[in-house]
Amino acid sequence: MAIPFRFFIACGALGAMLAVICGAFGAHALRAHLPAEMLAVFQTATQYQMYHSLGLVLVGLIGERYPEQTFLGWAGWLMIAGIVLFSGSLYTLAITGIR
Repeated sequence: MAIPFRFFIACGALGAMLAVICGAFGAHALRAHLPAEMLAVFQTATQYQMYHSLGLVLVGLIGERYPEQTFLGWAGWLMIAGIVLFSGSLYTLAITGIR
């Protein structure tokens, strides 16, 4: 089975776009509705989502050049999991207060 490096590039680009949108949403729309500590949690979620997204694009680009490196596939899937689990849990915590 081929590792979907172009999929990782697309997911990274989409994740970066969503991180910018979430960052703007948090800075403008949520400022009046969330306490400062929860805004900081929301900002942390967007920062880590951006880091993971850029890393995902990098994994995809390197994987396109070196497709025989199977560890890059693992790295890509783990970065997607990191975005969903880590950033997702921080977004949930910031907006709902659920720990």
